[in-house]
Amino acid sequence: MRSLPVHLLLVLTISVALVGACFLNSCPYRRYGRTIRCSSCGIENEGVCVSEGKCCTNEECFLSNECSYNSVCPELFCKIGHHPGYCMKKGYCCTQGGCQSSAMC
Repeated sequence: MRSLPVHLLLVLTISVALVGACFLNSCPYRRYGRTIRCSSCGIENEGVCVSEGKCCTNEECFLSNECSYNSVCPELFCKIGHHPGYCMKKGYCCTQGGCQSSAMC
């Protein structure tokens, strides 16, 4: 009977540690923002290079000489302002600060 509270406390502690690790390290936009570098483009560098010669901002996509094959962002990468994000679904970008519609996705 005494071991039940100890086991319950142990399970609770492990669960909290796993959940905290998941939230802090596994969010796609957090990984992109820390480890993946790709070229910004457009006015005030608010867009990203989605393919060779194509730049997309949150409002539109257009041809751009700024985007070479080496600078193309990975699939599902987007950004809002200067914050890296992740395309959660077609036309919808999410960053740590929130989500909004975006032509990048």
